[in-house]
This record gives sequence, structure tokens and C-alpha cells, in this order.
Amino acid sequence: MQIKNNFLFIIFILLFGSIYRVNATELPQPLPVMPTTNDWIDVALAQKMMLDFRFYCDQTQRETRAKSSANKQTCQTPLTALNPELKHFIEESQIGGVILFSENIQDTLQVTELNKQLQLAASNSGLPLFIGIDQEGGRVARLPRAEYAAFSGNMAIGATYHSYKTHYANAVGQAIGQQLYDLGFNLNFAPNVDVNNNPHNPVINVRSFGDNSEVVGELGLAMSEGMRSANILTTAKHFPGHGNTSIDSHSGLSAVSSPRQKLEKVELLPFRFLSETDAVDFIMSAHIQFPALDNSQLTSKSGLQITRPATLSRKIITDLLKKEYKFKGLVVSDALDMGAIAKHFTAEQALIETFNAGVDIALMPMVIDSPSQIKAFTRLLAKLKDKVLVGDINKQELWSSYQSILKTKAKLKTAIKQQFDRRVSKSAEIAMQDKHKALHQSLSDKSLTVLKGNGHLAIYRHEIKINTDNRLYRLLAIMPDTGKCQAFSNAVSEAMVLKKSKNPQVKQVELTCLSESSLTDIELSANDSLEGILSQTDHTKVHKKNINSKAKFSSHTVNFDGLVIGSIAPKQSPYEMVGVGQMERQQLRSKSRVQLAERHKVLFKLANAHGMQTIFISIRAPYETENFQSDVDSVISTYNYNVYFQSNSHQSDNKDNSLKSNSIKGESYESIAKQLFGLIKTSGRLPVRTIGAGEKAGKS
Repeated sequence: MQIKNNFLFIIFILLFGSIYRVNATELPQPLPVMPTTNDWIDVALAQKMMLDFRFYCDQTQRETRAKSSANKQTCQTPLTALNPELKHFIEESQIGGVILFSENIQDTLQVTELNKQLQLAASNSGLPLFIGIDQEGGRVARLPRAEYAAFSGNMAIGATYHSYKTHYANAVGQAIGQQLYDLGFNLNFAPNVDVNNNPHNPVINVRSFGDNSEVVGELGLAMSEGMRSANILTTAKHFPGHGNTSIDSHSGLSAVSSPRQKLEKVELLPFRFLSETDAVDFIMSAHIQFPALDNSQLTSKSGLQITRPATLSRKIITDLLKKEYKFKGLVVSDALDMGAIAKHFTAEQALIETFNAGVDIALMPMVIDSPSQIKAFTRLLAKLKDKVLVGDINKQELWSSYQSILKTKAKLKTAIKQQFDRRVSKSAEIAMQDKHKALHQSLSDKSLTVLKGNGHLAIYRHEIKINTDNRLYRLLAIMPDTGKCQAFSNAVSEAMVLKKSKNPQVKQVELTCLSESSLTDIELSANDSLEGILSQTDHTKVHKKNINSKAKFSSHTVNFDGLVIGSIAPKQSPYEMVGVGQMERQQLRSKSRVQLAERHKVLFKLANAHGMQTIFISIRAPYETENFQSDVDSVISTYNYNVYFQSNSHQSDNKDNSLKSNSIKGESYESIAKQLFGLIKTSGRLPVRTIGAGEKAGKS
């Protein structure tokens, strides 16, 4: 079998390997004349499709699930190896691409083999697959965080711009590109160049470089150049801009009502810049309405009149992006199975409108998770061909789009055989991963932004009256969940060791960290006593480091010298709560951001009344910092809240997801701890405007 596979792979390379050898100095060739026959239409439509196989269940698996689950229609078996059914489907359908998600990725060897098998299955077409992934860095990272540096995300990079310009954008782009190339990917849906000018944006926020349109464009260019240098095709998203929305397009349809003049200065500027500089290979459309760009109406599947979202708008995709901005690459839709589209249009209607708008690649037009869905997709392609033949889809434009896809695939810089035959020693792989993790930590340290005070623990302060033991500084921390508590506690322990090595006389820090969930059932008011509140906490959610047996909550004495509260806004999703059991997740989701902010203000007021040092840390989007400027001694902003298991050392069960306390890590928490101990010199500047921060924040 292996010999057969290798033989087929060689044939595959011979068939299309020559298309990679493109002379960059060649003059543009005229578009081939459209054939008079219609034989090419099936392949052209298939090449315009990019599918996900996040989950897949064969008939036996579906029947088994139907007997044991109330949700009989949902397959939840991750696809991690190419099965015969999907292999045959790819061979016969000649689809243009595949996107992988975290569910498809277990480790290096597994995903590399999966990508190799996907390309081998596509060998019948004589064209490589686009194999894509959303690896933006920061919040959106599909590769395992323990193995591959996910970096701190775009807003962290934006925070370094004042001091380091495009250095980190380019370096992170190179690192991500190298990670993906080594695993067999050739397309990344990044960089994100949305201008986040809405503080209440629920989905972009820290995924954006900031709210300065020119800086966003410059950093997007640098990151794209970095990824392209590693032979990865790049994508600017989400055109015309997702930064000024208050609805996540995964769940619903949103509109940006700004006039055209303002859109040109803000949302559109980075996309125009990247188009004119030919800086990206793809631009991804947004499922967002822009009445100033196109106010025409479309009838939904329920009969309602809806303003066309950008993905379905010819005025926006063809007239503005392709003609006015002269974008020469491919336009790919955002996922068409997202709520903003799927709630209002059938898959067939969405595809017809998408193609007529001028979109070249339809991303995830329908779920493919079973043999029945493969058949449904095949029927969908047949219906689309009929629409071409009757003129509902323009045949000449289909041909032109198909040729553009072929041209882009020809621009891949290295043959796939070279990509998969490349041998990297284990030691070299580890060295590269260590280099990337060091870059991640450097970005995390340099982007950390101090907005008030110096952000240091007052471990030398003699004026703290409560602390009578000169050897100890007792710190109370409240973090968003137990996983974040453990990451922070581990970081504090490491920082304390480093601090002691530099100054053996420095006070020892005793840390008690509480999850927000430990306070969920406690009603707080400004009339409460801090010690009374602490005595009511759920002690099963208290994480302690360096606590001696006498240090415990008391109804008579405040045992703490400092209070640190870390906050994540907007709220993290349940799947991002690493090391957190189901019950705690439910408790954390029960409180609104307003309720949490009120709780934090009460706690700070009580701490101030006891003479404690107070520090507020915004761990995600920094807009909330303006609410605490007058309540605390120091305000710190970081832009990455994710944590991960360092190894497989965690021990978990379905009930409480218990784990070893030293197995959770997060680079941003290490940066926070080092800042608290005065071990780093911060240079980060706020890349977005907040009402309270103003010029003091040193906006870039």
C-alpha cells in the first residue's frame, strides 16, 4: 500500500509540479479563451469550493449516536485521518480546498500525514488543494498551544508599534508561516486587518492591531510579508471591515451605518493599501451590511427583504474591491454556514449570490460530516451547474474566476513533494519551537502596558501598617477562573525565585488566588467588611502558593497587603476556560460584565479602606481600564488571556477536570508576574483609544 501511495504521489507531482516554476519577471499572460463546450463547468464550480471536515461519522457511527443521543443529527467525531469515503469524494469532486480546525489536529506527525493524504487524494485533478487554517495568533489559534507558540495576538503587536514599528508583526508572521509550512499547509486566513473602532465589539477586539487605520495596514503588510517568506499564501480579512460591529457574524447579521467618506478613512483604508501594494493573496469578505456601499435588498428564504451583506454584494466585491481598488488576488467568503448567512439564505441561494457578487472561493458552504452530506453536496453542485447553463450564474465570470484560481495555485513557490519530503530532525524542530516560544514571551513582555502607577508590588514599602512580618508580602489575587489562577500562581512563583536571586533580602510573597466563581454566590456591598466576604468564599476554588499553615481567612484580621484583580472583557467562551469544570463554567457565565465590574469596584474600595495596595489588570480588551483609573494604585493592560496545559501531565475526569497545578501556563501571566516584581521594563502603548486613558496611554 505504501509503495502504491508513493507511486501515486510521484504521478501527482509530475502532473502539476511544473506549475510551481513561475518566473516572477514574466509579463502577464492573456486569459485563455473560454471553451465552447461545457465540460469545464463541473471542475470550475468544484474548484471554487473550500470545505471543512471538522467532524465525520460514517453510517455505523451515526446509527450508534442516534441510539444514545437526543441530538441525532449532530456528528461530533473529529476527523484526524482521511477515510476511504472522503478520499473518494475528494478524488471525484475535484474540490479546490480544505480548511482544518483544532479538532482535526492532534500533533505534528498526525496533521502532517493528514495534509499529505489530502493532497494525494487531489492528485486526480492535477491541481493541489488549498489547505488552509485560521492561525491568526492570540485568540484565534488552531495549532496546539503547548507545542506551537500561539503568540499574543494582533493588539499586542499593535502595542509594540510605538517602540518597535513592524518588527514583531514581521517576526510573528515568519514564525507562524514556518509552523504552517512544516505541517503541510499552504494558506493562512490571516492577517486580520479589521480596524477595531468599537469598544463593544464582541468578536474582533484583540484580534485587531488597533484603531489607527494606517498602522493597521502597515502591520498587516509586515505580517503578510513574514508569512509569504515561509511560502504561505495570506488573507486579509474581513472586507470591508468587521471592527465597528456589536454582533458576532457567527451568530447574526450586523450592519455598519457609517457614511462612505468615513468608511474610506477608517474601515476600508487597510484593505485599499494592501490591494494597491499587492501584499496579500486573498481577501476575505465579511457577512456585514454596509448601506453606504450597497443598500440594495435581497429576499431571504423566509420572504423578508434584507440589505445585502458584503459577501453577497456585487457593488462591494466586484465594483469596489476588484475594479476601484484593483485587487488582483482571490476573494474568499467568510464561512457561509455562519449564522449571518445560514439563518437567512439556503446554501444554494447563498452560493448563487456569492458567485454573482464576484467572490472566487466559497468557504464552508455546507457541513460535510457524513455520507448523506456528501450526496447532498454533490446534488448542490449539479444544481449550480444548471444555474450556470440557464444564465443565473454568469458563465464568462465563472471561467475568469476559475482561471484566477489556477493562476494563484501556480504561484505556490515550492512543489508539494518538496514540502512533504523535507526532513527536519527532532532536535531542529525542538530548537525552532523554543525560538518561537521565546519570541512569544518577548512579544508578551514588550506589549504589556502600564496605564497608571508603576505596576510593581510594594514589597519594599514600610508604610503598610497591616503587615507586621517584614519577611512576607501577602497578596490576594482574583482571576477570571481557576485555570487562570493556576497560570498566574505558577508565574508568581517563578518570578519570586528570579527576584530573590537578584536580591536575597526582598520580602517573600505569599499568594492566595481566588477564581471569580468562588465569589459568585456572595452579594457584595460597600458596607461589607473584606474579611467577612473572604470568610464566605468557596475554598475549593482557592489556589495558594507559599502559604504557611497560619495564613488563612479570619473574621477579625485582614491577612493581605495587596489586592490584584485580573479581568477578561468581553467574556471568554467556555472552551477557552482551560482547566475549568463544567459547574464552574456555568457559574462564571451567570454574571454579566456589568455585575463583575461592580463587584471589582466594591472589592477595591474595601481594600483601599484597609490600606492595601490595589492593582487592576485588563487581560483582554483594554477598554474596561477607564472604569478603574480612580479606584486603584496601578492599572495594567495585556492583550492575551489564553492558558494551556504544558504537557499531558494533567489528570482529568468529566466532572471536575482536575489537574496538576504546575501544568498550566500562559505567557501573558508570566509577563504580569515579572512586571509586578519589577523584573521587566515595559514599553507597550495602548493601540486603541479609551475615554479615561487619553494621551497618558501613549497611543500610537
